[in-house]
Formats: sequence, C-alpha cells, structure tokens
Amino acid sequence: MLGRPSFFIAKSFLLYYDISMEARKPSILLPFIPVPADQGCRDVFVYLRPETNGVEVESLIMSALKEEDNDAHHIQLVYLANFPGDFISAKGLIENHYRIKLLFSVRGKAMFTPHMQRSFKSYFRCSFKKADIIGPYEAMKRLSLDEESLFNYWVRPDQMLNLNGQTIKKIEDFFVLNYDIPALLNKNNRATDIAVMVFRTEGEDVDIRFMVEAIEEKLEAQGVISLLNPSSRVFHYSKGPFEELLDASGFLYDKDLKNIPLEQTSFGKYLMNYGIGEEIMMGTIRHPLMYFKKSADEYEENDILSFTRDLPYSEALYKFQSAYSQRITR
Repeated sequence: MLGRPSFFIAKSFLLYYDISMEARKPSILLPFIPVPADQGCRDVFVYLRPETNGVEVESLIMSALKEEDNDAHHIQLVYLANFPGDFISAKGLIENHYRIKLLFSVRGKAMFTPHMQRSFKSYFRCSFKKADIIGPYEAMKRLSLDEESLFNYWVRPDQMLNLNGQTIKKIEDFFVLNYDIPALLNKNNRATDIAVMVFRTEGEDVDIRFMVEAIEEKLEAQGVISLLNPSSRVFHYSKGPFEELLDASGFLYDKDLKNIPLEQTSFGKYLMNYGIGEEIMMGTIRHPLMYFKKSADEYEENDILSFTRDLPYSEALYKFQSAYSQRITR
C-alpha cells in the first residue's frame, strides 16, 4: 500500500513488551542534553555491539573523540547509558530496529517490489520468478550451520547485493535474505548489555566521518579491530540523519525511563523547523521504503535510511522532500 509522506504516513509506535519485575533497568549515567534552541548541531549515536569488551572499548572511544575535540570540531558527550540485555529483550529494541529486515527474512520473495525484482534479475542475471530466495533460518537448516557460521560464510563480493536496505547473499544455488539477522538476534539476548553514547558536534551539515575514522584508528591501534574483526562488529553509529532518528526512538530515555521526544534530538529539531512533526518522523523510520522523484517523469525507489546515508541534514531533508509515496509495511 502506498501513501503520500506528508499526509498518509501511518501513525506508528514501537512494539511494546511488558517488562517483568526481574528485568534490570537501564542506567542513565549522563541524562540526554536537549538541543539548544538557537544552536545548529548534529547528534551521532554510538553503541557497542554485545560481543564487545564494553569498558575497554568505551574508554577508547571517549579517548579518541577527546583528542578530536578542537577548534575545528567541537565534540560534546550529551548522553551516556547502559542498557541491560533483559530490558532490551523485554522492550524488543533490536527487533524494532531491524523490523524491515526481519519482515523480509520471514516473508522472503513476497516482499520484493517490481523494482527490486528487476534489480535482482539484472544483478544476478537469472529469473527472479525461478530463483530460490530463502530466509536465513531456512539457510541454516540447508547448510547445517549455526547463526555465527552463517554470518561468517564467505562469498565473493559479486555474490552479494544490497537492495533497499536488504542484503542478498548467493550461496551455492540459492539466495539468502539478510543472512546477518540470526546472529544479531542471538547476540542481543537477556545476558548481553549495551553501552549507548550520543556525541554532538557543532554545525548541522558537518561530515561526521571524521569521528568514525578517529574511533577506528584508535581501536585499530589497540588491536580491537582488524581484518577479521571489522569495526562494524565492534560498534554501531548513526550512519545518516534518519538513522539518527531510528537510534533515538529505541535508545534515548530519560531517568524515569520514558522515551525522549525526537524533536529534542538534533535532526528532529531540524525537521521540526521545516514543519515536519514527530508523527511523520516516526512513520518515516517505521516505513522507510519510499519512491523519490528524479524528474517530472522519472522516480527511484530506495529506503530512506540508505538513501540519506552519510548526507548532511540539508541534503537528507531535500531527498525526503522529493519523496512522493511510500510503501507501508506491516
């Protein structure tokens, strides 16, 4: 089902799970500092993967960004929290973050749009209709692999395709959708805690990659990341403005464990200044697959998270405003 972003984005709420009395609560070590009304800035969420040595890596990240805090790039830590695994599981935070990938993993070919079908056919040079496209759990059965082994299953780069935020990996004579989902869910369990940080830098259109590069250099120097253990397995960061909103919707809480409104984040405030309210923001990140005008008679299809990756706020807003419809996924 399609709808115009400015009028028909479905009102969306994160999935809610009751938290048991035994569940540990998050520790909000540094409460979130809302964006000043008169200041243009950018927020970047950084959180550690469950398999990471939290205390050591957290300290290295802080050290790396402290060294980058200078006249050219002023960096401020504006949020620090520890999320226990049982709270994450009870609230379904990981499932919500990867909601669309989970839907594709379960429903498979039925989720492909005509554009995705054509792109698949062109890339792999085979019939989409006849292609054996399966989810990761079916792939684990066929290959007799566990979650981690499927995650690490190596194929040539030309046997991988990223399409509308979905990863397709060709293994033998079939195609696996989102091979990484089982490992992600398995690692994010009740026993694994996650440290979440938000760093703020001045300037709405600042290129945040200098921060990521500084972190990676520090972690590489300490042997934390390597060719066999890349940075994506050590920490996550907001790779674009709309991913900043997605991260905020799941991991930004006040001391009473209430979700902090998106309008208090940097990009949320930026969008509010252009008349884009929180309901539209939530509908956008919950239903990210959209159709964007290229010209009067041309459009392109993509998910808003991938489409605005690495972009400054102004360009992300421009691309969002070029959207004329979206696919509602339930």
